Amino acid sequence: MNEEPQKLDANNTLTQVLGYVNSPFKLFAIVIMAVLAFSGYFVWQNQGFLIQAYEKKQSLPVMNSSKYEDVSKMLIKSTGATLVAIFEVDLMLNTRTLVRFYDKDGRIKTMDGYKTPLLTNNDSANKDAIALMAGQVPCHEYTVPRSILGIFYIDKGVNYICRVSVPSSPNAFIGQITVGFDKKPTIEMENYLRIAGDDLMMN
Repeated sequence: MNEEPQKLDANNTLTQVLGYVNSPFKLFAIVIMAVLAFSGYFVWQNQGFLIQAYEKKQSLPVMNSSKYEDVSKMLIKSTGATLVAIFEVDLMLNTRTLVRFYDKDGRIKTMDGYKTPLLTNNDSANKDAIALMAGQVPCHEYTVPRSILGIFYIDKGVNYICRVSVPSSPNAFIGQITVGFDKKPTIEMENYLRIAGDDLMMN
């Protein structure tokens, strides 16, 4: 019995809104208000989930940025690597952010802050990402770039790559170290990389 008055009220409201919109600016203002209202409602409805996600992220360990240079120099000196790239990883946002990049001549800042997806439409890249999540240390030839960074690697003479998560165990995955070589190294890389991945953890 109450459906008809509700329809009339809705129609009257819509008519009043349409009557108010007599310029592009007013239309833009109404759209912005509608988006803000929806965003506020969404946050209010999902506040428990959002708070849990925030608390989970805050409880994760962090990398020790003061060790980036020392760890990179150690890897280059000990393994003969051509380059070392260090990333911050955000599993929730599916991103890797380059925070340091070193070659034999020192730090390269041109690519700082560059983001790449952790999981992409590239099967080979996804296999590496899943291996890192599982605490493995994937190593393989790298002759085809998977991103802009990949093109940069190859331009630097990289033909072989190894990766390790930070930390190196599957307990968490907050960072990644990528080490590039001009050819497959003759030494076993896993121990060096696990030491480096664990050493970057904040004490």
